[in-house]
Amino acid sequence: MDTRIPVKFLSVILMFLYMILGFWAQAQKCLANSANDAIIEENANPKFSAKIRQTVYLPVVVHILHNENTQNISESQIKAQIERVNEDFSKLNADFVNTPSIFQQVAADVEIQFCLATVDPQGNTSNGITRTETSVPEIGLTEFYYLTNKGGKAAWDNEKYINIWVADLGDSEILGFATFPGEAAPEGKDGVLINYRYFGNQGSHMEAPHELGRALTHEMGHYFGLFHTWGELNDDCNSDDGCEDTPLQDGPTFGCPSFPNPDICTQNNGIMFMNYMDYSDDACLTMFTQDQKDIMWTSLQDERSVLLDQSHSSCTVSNSSTTFIDKNCHFFPNPATTGITIIYSQFLKDQSLKIYDVTGDLVFKTDVGSSPYYMQLHDLETGIYYLSFQYELKKLVIID
Repeated sequence: MDTRIPVKFLSVILMFLYMILGFWAQAQKCLANSANDAIIEENANPKFSAKIRQTVYLPVVVHILHNENTQNISESQIKAQIERVNEDFSKLNADFVNTPSIFQQVAADVEIQFCLATVDPQGNTSNGITRTETSVPEIGLTEFYYLTNKGGKAAWDNEKYINIWVADLGDSEILGFATFPGEAAPEGKDGVLINYRYFGNQGSHMEAPHELGRALTHEMGHYFGLFHTWGELNDDCNSDDGCEDTPLQDGPTFGCPSFPNPDICTQNNGIMFMNYMDYSDDACLTMFTQDQKDIMWTSLQDERSVLLDQSHSSCTVSNSSTTFIDKNCHFFPNPATTGITIIYSQFLKDQSLKIYDVTGDLVFKTDVGSSPYYMQLHDLETGIYYLSFQYELKKLVIID
């Protein structure tokens, strides 16, 4: 459970919620304390030094529960929120440059992307958004938000979709809540709940200092098995999040401190207050780490593996949510059949595009002209390749 509540009020508010609502009483255990070597794809050829996975695209449905007009946020804000999470998960957020260099070394492109579902559970065309006018005030503070007969909205099949509810949580400072992998009770609430005041990207309904859409980034981390950076306990340097590349810290961070920010657990470079799994202001959050990525992928290939079966099947990957080569170039679709479209900044015009097979041998090379550039794949057999453009290397999968 993620409350983002000032520490001095935490115990009182939690006790109240546990006793009155019964909603926040779900215990959370660490499901993946270390990376599972079995899911890490090591490249067999020394020419490729990085660990490479194929970026996956997972369908989400956003359930808007509104008791007042201001809570019925616009489709553009919903799309802006999905784009924000995709940038954060792919290390393409513009403010990543603010990450201290010592921590940039362990920052990760998680290689998980999200897109609004285009097909509902009945096979009908959808925009991936449902809207429910509810008579229940502050429905996010009740167990009703996922119950249609109680004024909420029942989840779409949570083996096929990631369900995100956006609702009113009253005047509380609770930003959101997420169920850990395999721990939803009942299963119908599996997913993420976000306070409407913190859903979007700088919308008029949003409240500082969490107005940049990082609440969903944070909760998606929990959804895929991540703990807070300080672990399970406050004021305890023995409590850990299971990640060797996140420094020990004694409790959550509030506000936007300057680097370095040492505490009683970690001196010198201090704690990683810019990590998405801390409580810092949105403007200070910039990164996940490699170990956090491994934990999320462990979850994705274990408790949440059913979502992989739905990847690409019920959502369309738009140009803003494609497989990125770098900040100036991306290509789609991936996996591909007959060809791919590559879009890039004009200053990359006339650069060489290269494709290597899994042994590291160059199998294709061309100079590209104006963007977008369409490349046919008829001469390449089905299988895994690596596309190189400028300095980055990304996996390309060709299927029948």
